[in-house]
Amino acid sequence: MVILDREHLLTQSTTAAHNETNHLDVELAPTMVGEDVRVTFMLYVGDESQVPDNPTPDDAYRSLHIWVDVFETEDDREAAQTDS
Repeated sequence: MVILDREHLLTQSTTAAHNETNHLDVELAPTMVGEDVRVTFMLYVGDESQVPDNPTPDDAYRSLHIWVDVFETEDDREAAQTDS
């Protein structure tokens, strides 16, 4: 896989005690348009100073990615649905 472009969308900070689970709602507004856009979430231990300037899944404590289709307009999304 080749990464063609990269964009930082959001930084959120929270704390959790040992064996505690936090649930966060995340709203994203990507500016890249396309099919199969990978959105990666990375978890770091410590405070924000522990996060590298250019974070990657390799240096994160944990990471997760999802694939999404991002359309410029509602009409583009509806056209893609009728094509499939």
